[in-house]
Amino acid sequence: MRMFFLLALIVLLSTSCASIFNGPYKKVQVHTTQAATVYYNEGSVKTVDNIASFEVKRKKDTMQFSVLQDTSMRTYAVNRKHSFAFWSNIPLKFGVGMLVDFTNPKRFTYPSHIYLDSSNTNKGYYTFDKKLPKGRWEFQVDMPFVNLFHREDPYGYRELQEGFFGVGLGINHFYRNNTYLNFSAHSFLLSNYPLPPPFIVFEQKSQKEFSYQLALSNNHRIQKLA
Repeated sequence: MRMFFLLALIVLLSTSCASIFNGPYKKVQVHTTQAATVYYNEGSVKTVDNIASFEVKRKKDTMQFSVLQDTSMRTYAVNRKHSFAFWSNIPLKFGVGMLVDFTNPKRFTYPSHIYLDSSNTNKGYYTFDKKLPKGRWEFQVDMPFVNLFHREDPYGYRELQEGFFGVGLGINHFYRNNTYLNFSAHSFLLSNYPLPPPFIVFEQKSQKEFSYQLALSNNHRIQKLA
């Protein structure tokens, strides 16, 4: 069993998340304020309900596209960034997978949604919808890497517990524009080792503790932080 565990761990660490989960192309949607034509990579796409969709090849270069609205043509440049799959090599594979991904352009990504608003930003676009409408529903998934809990009993005894990994599910309902209620449930692992999640099951049961949480909160969305 120990040999199987060791071999499986070596195989897992020798692979990379971006190379496995990211395809060579990324789907991008451009949102305009009126009917338009988007030109990208010597092709063109007309908007449907003010949205144009096209496939972008992952690479380290800036993505550029042009938009024709009425008789006005404007060109936009969007910087690439490292994808979630690339950064997930840190908690899942102790960063070893980054070495495999480092020479692979699949580690890069571009915004899934680009909202054009040339009158308000220097870039001429946002990567998030500034105004989420009333009546919208969202599904939320949380996967924390590090958990810290501070406990204090009525007698003044204090304890700091730490753990790694967990999962949470939630629902957001926008009852006003950009204002929503969130109901979520979370489970956190405590007193466990920072092993890749598939191998946590091999730990002795006495070494793991679980903390559960239900939350109901009222929230106002200001902007996207990242």
